Amino acid sequence: MSATAPADQGMNPFSPTFTDEELLREPFGTSIYEPDHVVGESGRRYHGYKEGSYLLPNDEAEQDRLDFQHAMMTLILGGKLTMAPIVDVPKKVMDVATGTGIWALEFAQANPGSYVIGTDLSKIQPEPDVPNCHFEKDDCEETWLWDPTFDYIHIRQIVTGIRDPKRLFRQVYDHLVPGGWIEIQDGTMELDGVGVEDSHIRKWFDFCAAGATAKGFDVRKAKNYESWLQEIGFTEIQAHRFEVPCSPWPRNAQAAQIGAYQQRNMHDGLRGVSYLLLRNAGMAPAEIEDFVQATKRELREGHVRGYSYFYVVYGRKPL
Repeated sequence: MSATAPADQGMNPFSPTFTDEELLREPFGTSIYEPDHVVGESGRRYHGYKEGSYLLPNDEAEQDRLDFQHAMMTLILGGKLTMAPIVDVPKKVMDVATGTGIWALEFAQANPGSYVIGTDLSKIQPEPDVPNCHFEKDDCEETWLWDPTFDYIHIRQIVTGIRDPKRLFRQVYDHLVPGGWIEIQDGTMELDGVGVEDSHIRKWFDFCAAGATAKGFDVRKAKNYESWLQEIGFTEIQAHRFEVPCSPWPRNAQAAQIGAYQQRNMHDGLRGVSYLLLRNAGMAPAEIEDFVQATKRELREGHVRGYSYFYVVYGRKPL
């Protein structure tokens, strides 16, 4: 099942015509205002429930970016929502850190025999228009009170939201039925490539990593997921690492398309997370906005030939 719109290699990812309404939640473009919020130093709205547990905003602009990011991630996976080799349709599914709920809604629509529960700190999901999807406001880092009856648990983009993912994966293990699957899809906040060391983008990633560490988050932890699943007791584990260009610089058409999505995704998401992390990394408040704007300008220009990583790791609870 594809959730991406076609984009030519030469298209401008900042043009309104780059994407279409089909990438957004139903009804088209729905954004949910959550009364329980706080306003950060950046002027953006952030979740008020368990304030500080998640580093990004939850306002309308961020909700649209999350839907756009969802399209990019399904493009990375070749138009698929999952990679785990699940044979039978899972009866009970959880989408942890569901965000806008777009993955849960699409999975429920594609699998009417599944009942999908999406959980998140922010209740910003639209009222589902499918009967087999439901959303709950929940903190997945607390002790789970769910029944241990899930066949498949999906976790995506927890890089800026989970301090102890290994504990989370243990709770997933305990709440899967024998033979059930876990799948984690997560990025890392880093930039590799030739000649990227002096770029604003590379420096932004490094400052953010330092600031996140000061807040108790490891934003490069995804490389450990495979070994953690092994320690917990999962079997049939597979780990895949994808290179995600920061602009459409690759010659390969699909990689360039992914790069165009990531260029826009980073540009639109950069400011919302920067104030908290860059301040924690030791940057003076007066310097932050100038640095953010310089990094966004460098992203728009698209001259930096770097890439970050996107990991997909899955495993099975023994029968």
